[in-house]
Amino acid sequence: MKLRKLLLVGLIMGLLQGADKLNDAPASSFADAFSRGLIYGHAGLLFQQSINNAPTYGDINLSLGYESRRFLGYKFGGEMWIIPKLYEGRANDFRTSQTYFEVPQLYADYYNQYERFGGTIGRFKMDEEWITHFNEGLSVSYDQISNLSLAFTWSLRNAYITNYYTQNYKVFGEYQSGKVGSWRGGAFYLRATLQIPQAPIKLMPYIYLVPDFFVAPGLKGELNLPITKSLIFNGIIHLTSYVELNDARKITNNSGGGIIWAEGGIDWSGFRAGVGIINTPQGGAIFIDGFGQHTPFERTDGIFYYNAITPYAFISTNFWNYLNVYGAFRTSIIDAQSVINWEAKMDITPIQNVRMGIMALGMNNPTPAPARFGSNLGSYMIFRGYIEYRF
Repeated sequence: MKLRKLLLVGLIMGLLQGADKLNDAPASSFADAFSRGLIYGHAGLLFQQSINNAPTYGDINLSLGYESRRFLGYKFGGEMWIIPKLYEGRANDFRTSQTYFEVPQLYADYYNQYERFGGTIGRFKMDEEWITHFNEGLSVSYDQISNLSLAFTWSLRNAYITNYYTQNYKVFGEYQSGKVGSWRGGAFYLRATLQIPQAPIKLMPYIYLVPDFFVAPGLKGELNLPITKSLIFNGIIHLTSYVELNDARKITNNSGGGIIWAEGGIDWSGFRAGVGIINTPQGGAIFIDGFGQHTPFERTDGIFYYNAITPYAFISTNFWNYLNVYGAFRTSIIDAQSVINWEAKMDITPIQNVRMGIMALGMNNPTPAPARFGSNLGSYMIFRGYIEYRF
C-alpha cells in the first residue's frame, strides 16, 4: 500500500513538472488533448503595510489553472484564484484590494498554423497597448503577410488580478471611484504591427474605441538599435489623438485631446535604464487607461489627465535570473500642482519555482485626477512582502 502511494505521488509530481513538455507534443484526439494537458498554479503569502489612507492586510493567494493541448488547431483552458484573508488593519481594508474567489480565465482558442490565423473567446489574458490583464470577450489575429500582423480585440469586461490586488470583472468606466459613463458594450481595439524590412523599426498603427466615451486613433513606433553585441538602444515614439464621445465631458475636451509620448533607454547585459516624457494637451486623454496601460508604473494617477506633463525615469537589473531589481520615478505636472509617484521592487529566486520579494510604492496626488486603484487617496505609501511557489 505504501509503495502504491509513493508511485501515485511520483506520477502526479512528474505530470506537474513535465506537463509543459507534454503540452508541446501534438494531440491525437480531443480526449488525448484534455488528458495530457498542462496543469499550473501557485501558492503564495502576501503582507501589505500602508501609511495614511491605503489598505493594510495579509492573505494567502492560491491559483490553479489548466490548458489542454491543441487538436485540429483548438485548445481550451481555465484558471481560478482563491484568496483567504489572514488579517486587515482596519475594517474593509482587505475587500478594498482583494476578493475571495475569482475565475479569471475560461476560454476556447483556435490557431491555424498554415494560414496563420487564430482567435480566442471567453475569459483570457491580453497584452495590447490599452487592453491588458484578464478580459472577457474576443480576440482574433492574422499574420500570414510577411512583416505584418493584424489583430482585433473586443473586451466586454476587464479584471485586474495579481497577487497584491484583485479587481473583479467590470465594464469600461466602472472605476472604484464610481461610474463615468453609460456604455456597457465594452471596448474595441484594432491594431496592425509592421516590421520595417532590413531595419530595427516596428510601427503599430491602431484605433481604440469605446462608444459613449472616446475614440483614440494612434501610432506607436519602436526602435531597437544594436550598438554593440551586448548594448541595445531602445526608443519609443507614441502619438495618439483622443476625441470625447461623452456629452458631459465634451466641454472640457472641445480643443481636442491626445497623447505625445517619447522614451529612450539602453539594454546592456541584463541592465536596463531609460527616461521618457508623456504629454497630454488641454483636452487630455482621461480614462484611456481604464482597461490597462503600458507605462512603467503600476498606478497612473494624473498621467492622462487634462493638460498634464509627465517626465519619468526607470531602471532594472537582472543578475543571473536570481535577483531582479526595479525602480521608477515620475512627476505629473497639472497646472500649478504635481503628482509625485515612485516605486521600487526586488525579487529573489533562491530555488527553482520559488519567488520572494519586497516592494515599496509612494503616491502624492493633490490633484482631482482619478485613481485606477480606488478613489483619490491623496498621499500614501505602500510596503509589500511576498513569497510564492509556482508549478
